[in-house]
Amino acid sequence: MKPRKYALWSAATAFACLIVVVTVIDQRQLRQLGQPLAAPEKIFKTDAKLPFDIADVKWVDANGVQLLTGTLQDLRQEGDTTPLPGAILDTLLPSRAERLRERNNQMAADSAVRMAAAGHQDLAVQTLMDRLGRGHKRQFIARMTDEGRIDILASIEDDQSLSLVTAPGGKWIALGSGEFPKDRPDDSPSFYTAFVSNDSGRTWKFDPKITVPSSTDFHGYVSETRAYALATRYGGEREAWTTFDGGHSWKNVDLDKAVWPDNPAREHQVRDTHWALLFNPAGNAVGWSTMSVITVDDEGQEKSRKPVEARRFDLSLSGSQAAVRNVAATPDAGPANEPSYRILQSDSGDTLFAQPEGRLRYLDPTTGAWGTSTIPDIRGASPWIDTDKMWSGKDVWVVRARGDTAWNIVACYMPPYFGNTRNCGGASAGAYFYSRDKGHSWTPFLLPRSPGESDYTINVIGWDTRRQGLLVMRRDPENSEREQIELYRLPERS
Repeated sequence: MKPRKYALWSAATAFACLIVVVTVIDQRQLRQLGQPLAAPEKIFKTDAKLPFDIADVKWVDANGVQLLTGTLQDLRQEGDTTPLPGAILDTLLPSRAERLRERNNQMAADSAVRMAAAGHQDLAVQTLMDRLGRGHKRQFIARMTDEGRIDILASIEDDQSLSLVTAPGGKWIALGSGEFPKDRPDDSPSFYTAFVSNDSGRTWKFDPKITVPSSTDFHGYVSETRAYALATRYGGEREAWTTFDGGHSWKNVDLDKAVWPDNPAREHQVRDTHWALLFNPAGNAVGWSTMSVITVDDEGQEKSRKPVEARRFDLSLSGSQAAVRNVAATPDAGPANEPSYRILQSDSGDTLFAQPEGRLRYLDPTTGAWGTSTIPDIRGASPWIDTDKMWSGKDVWVVRARGDTAWNIVACYMPPYFGNTRNCGGASAGAYFYSRDKGHSWTPFLLPRSPGESDYTINVIGWDTRRQGLLVMRRDPENSEREQIELYRLPERS
């Protein structure tokens, strides 16, 4: 055999062996990890006699009351006059739906004009057609009954999901999409539409006095009347908004001035701060902040970034007005170290958030320091935790982790002409883990699934009233148009 042919044959053989090895590793990583849970103890369904169902379900639990929110699926056929279930919140504010439609249509039209001006006529037309052809979504509020029913308590027309918050006294507030009141200046902020329930979500009323700006990250109440929110001002600065009268009026606290009175930035430098603000069981809020100094060139482009310091502070709501106190340097600012994060604060008393590389951070309630727990590999695939896939029950934590398989990694180095159908960096491996010892050890488990079901059609949403049973949303096997919620028990010991 000629040397050149031998070299080509050797290269082809080596490449084939590499493909085989990568495929074997990839298929092993795709195998399900853990043992399946036992059959569900209870199944919750909507009334099969009504042509309505639920989707995109979120579970909300606070102060001993559990509710569900999500999108109301309208299964009515043409000519079906079955009325909507539960209270119709639109009737409490008839003008709201029309104003939201006008605003959304105007936003779509403005976007189409900009696309057409940029030479993208086809995309502009498609944008308008999508907007005009889209049905008006309804968002619902529901509860689960002991008899296994999902009762729709209320619904409202809205493209965005409702945000539910509660006060310790049992008052629930449903915050809908923000709107721009017509009697306000053009530069005024939009406000959430607030509906209030004083009977665990059974009845609702519109409260025009509750004005929560929609630019805020609303955190909730520390008492029946006192609440706080974290807002972003024009320019990126953060400020805390506080209310002492149940949300009827708000005052802001300039966090930048209170926490960082010493400005280390010089000419051609700007400050970059990150913030986190959490509820404190003592009735106040505790926060963290990190600061970096960014050096920019004459055109305003970033040249370098230097971390300066991390600080911890208390936001006191116990007096006649809010005040920032006890500002001090800290070696670990927890979530304030992250450019984006989602914090889980549960009624079980746990505070959790996810970091890259499979790290789960938790707040020690006794020391106030952040601890770290690392999730195991998924059959050799390095995991990370989905930021919205963490659940804290009674003495148990549950997370959903994903990871890159061997083919996902190799795909990043393959030339385009190889027909790479597996996304570079995409996550194929996945697993659920639970811990009963505050993250010291983790056990994988499987959600039972039928043939044809996938991890994308089965989702954990929360806990039962005792925070011990896991609530799982899945497609009803007897009716593919409907969803159902199943209650599972995790093993008592890892």
